[in-house]
Amino acid sequence: MKNNELVSSTRFEDLANELIYEIFNYLDSWEIYKTFVQLNIRFQYLFNSQIFRLKINLPSLPKRNFILRCEKLVKPNMNKIVSLSLSNHCAIDLFFDMFSIHSFIHLETLILDHITSYNLLIQLLNSLLLLPRLFTLSITLSLYYPDENPILQCIFRLPIIKYCKLTFYGDLNNKCLPCNHDLKYQCQTLKYLIIDGDLCLNQLTPILTYTPQLIYLSCRFRLGFDYKTDEPISMPSYLTYVILTFNDVSFDEIEEFLSKISHNLQRLRLTIHGNSTFLCANRWKQLIINHMPHLYMFDFMYLISKNDILDEYISSDHLLDSFKSSFWTNRQWFFQYKDWSCAYGRFAGIFYSTHPYRRKSYELYRCDNYETTINSASHLTIGIDPIPNDNLIHFPNVTKLTLIKNDIESNGRSILNINRIIPLMQITCLVVRDPHFTIKKLIKLLRYSLNIQSLTLIGMSLTDDFHLSKKQSYQVFSISKASKVTELCIDDECSLEYMQFFVHLCPRLEHLDIITVRRQHESIVQFLLSGYLPNLFWLRFGYISTQEGEQIQRMIDRDQLIYYYTIKNHHTGWYLWWS
Repeated sequence: MKNNELVSSTRFEDLANELIYEIFNYLDSWEIYKTFVQLNIRFQYLFNSQIFRLKINLPSLPKRNFILRCEKLVKPNMNKIVSLSLSNHCAIDLFFDMFSIHSFIHLETLILDHITSYNLLIQLLNSLLLLPRLFTLSITLSLYYPDENPILQCIFRLPIIKYCKLTFYGDLNNKCLPCNHDLKYQCQTLKYLIIDGDLCLNQLTPILTYTPQLIYLSCRFRLGFDYKTDEPISMPSYLTYVILTFNDVSFDEIEEFLSKISHNLQRLRLTIHGNSTFLCANRWKQLIINHMPHLYMFDFMYLISKNDILDEYISSDHLLDSFKSSFWTNRQWFFQYKDWSCAYGRFAGIFYSTHPYRRKSYELYRCDNYETTINSASHLTIGIDPIPNDNLIHFPNVTKLTLIKNDIESNGRSILNINRIIPLMQITCLVVRDPHFTIKKLIKLLRYSLNIQSLTLIGMSLTDDFHLSKKQSYQVFSISKASKVTELCIDDECSLEYMQFFVHLCPRLEHLDIITVRRQHESIVQFLLSGYLPNLFWLRFGYISTQEGEQIQRMIDRDQLIYYYTIKNHHTGWYLWWS
């Protein structure tokens, strides 16, 4: 820099209040509190001002840290909080023991992830009626056979709700709501509705009679028939975007349902399996011409089951030709057929829309005749054994990788080929669904994937004796020093010996979800709570009885393994949360 050049700089503290507030909007409220509030009087004033609204995210934390945030951040600022997110069902229970939801008078967004108490949820939804500004609601319910209708009816009564997402883990009750014919019971403000759960098709039409202003609908369902009634029913007439995922439903029923809601439809996205009549190009053409005059996006995916192979519609040449007429090409709607006949699993192939409609998840079973690069995918499933050296497709933006029956040792270069398909160092979430995947293969893969934060192992055999060579032991030591894995889920029986191995491999674990070998529950808990994992604060044991869970609790108290903890029995397992 020349001597005569002037250097101009601005300190953060010199920025205008409005600009600082704008920056604060991009930061976590707790980080703002820790970093700025103690800095000087001005930042204390900015933070405490009624002008500044807080967005509170309470992720899964050690219990003592969770309570600290509630006391320091939530309690003094309840009337300033506009967004609240809770992501731990034990923490949700504790939070609403500490606070009443109707005290958050400026709340606009509420996110409850993995709530497990049906009664608490209904109580909360009834209290939300008292919040005059709530327009976004997202709920994930982990419960078997809940009655979803009271949940929906409570939501439809909310005064200004605009966006609602409901996710159900577990089977539903599948009872139909009564159709609504009264304007005063309609939700006139709801624009976006997402229901991710195993509904039946006949439940969907009654639900839509409560939402006349809906413009966006996403729903997953199975089985059933379209709702039948001789009475006139009012359906939303402003729907422009519909996403449906379903199986074992007939084309006749879907045709009847879509014809009632599709007059203004502009975008339609479908994921289907279980009935190959949906591959009839002419039926889709007639449905679109007659009932969807404004449709400009038709994003279609049909998963072909192995039982479909001999069906009249499943012939790759005939299938592709039927979707190549001018009706499809003039609209720039193009399709591809991929044969997975050698793949592991129940699907034999896929027929799907190509450019420009890209999905975030992609399944790779063959590497021939694919596009060169897929930029849209963030989750890649690889089910090919082994991956060939040439004809590779590239996924530069994938951060989640799922391996299905992928024998990375059958070809010495195939692990390198995975790394050529996706840069393994950018993977943060790894899922392995393969009964033949071994610990040695896992070690080999993790050497190239040191940024993984979440690791899930499904179906691996983790009960037999195993022995590592001196070289492999050194590799484990090297991986453990760099490991960033904080969440580990082992969805199969795991012995104490294997648990000791994983603790050594992933020493920074915070969340652990396991199924333990019978008669080893107590010894595994004792090992896990003996200080080898200093960051661990969340533990779930699957498939243990009430008696076994109570024995674990008595052992924890007797041996004083941890203090200030919560233990909870749920149909999905026993949960342990501590500081």
